Amino acid sequence: MFSEQQAEASFGSDDAFGILLEDQQGNRFTHDEARAMEQAGTRPDLCSVFPDGSSALLCTNYARHVAAALPGRAAVVGFFEEDNPGSRLAQIAGGHDFCVVDGRWIVDPWVRLVEGESERICFDLDCTDDVATIDDLYGDRSRWIAADPLTP
Repeated sequence: MFSEQQAEASFGSDDAFGILLEDQQGNRFTHDEARAMEQAGTRPDLCSVFPDGSSALLCTNYARHVAAALPGRAAVVGFFEEDNPGSRLAQIAGGHDFCVVDGRWIVDPWVRLVEGESERICFDLDCTDDVATIDDLYGDRSRWIAADPLTP
């Protein structure tokens, strides 16, 4: 059975995803290495990346990594701003992709790790206590569409 605690442990931090920082030449660094370079005054411009090299700033990439970790149990869904104007995330980002696990759990590390719009990364679609937060962040559920043909 999936739980919010499992989501946090598996997807709740940069370390859980193995996120690194990459310079323009493709060299990768840990966060500790980047801090050391910054203290020494030698830190180049760096971008956050997943181990596969995809951007760790895009919501779609977070959703795809969650879905890949839970094959057959997770679907990437999303919406564009104009299709779901009641979503706060759509207003911020112009649209949003996230993962739904077991048809019950929204798992969205991007909402905290990148955007900082929530302290939580996991919301229970069956929990009345989560309804207001889900409605605020994700808008009208009928507006969510399958966003990634690679997932069910």
